[in-house]
Amino acid sequence: MSMQARENSRIKKIMRQTGGYSCVAVGAAGCVLPILPGIPLMLLGLGLLAVDSPRAARLRDRLKEHANRQIARLRRKVDPAKEADKSMSQD
Repeated sequence: MSMQARENSRIKKIMRQTGGYSCVAVGAAGCVLPILPGIPLMLLGLGLLAVDSPRAARLRDRLKEHANRQIARLRRKVDPAKEADKSMSQD
């Protein structure tokens, strides 16, 4: 690998990490502040960091699972009649 290619690779990695950590930080603030979308920003940041870090990939996957469980829970609260219909049709 040439010196120029290594330098470009290093710059890309630094940019990815800077963007990833920035998105995670703003996403964490968004979990507290109502004006910012917290979880999507955290997923974006962890997605950027997951390229270089298996730990970030695991954390991203756990956050996605948690978000999906919360969405399903909210859907059950909003429309309990659909859930009752589903359970009756399965019997």
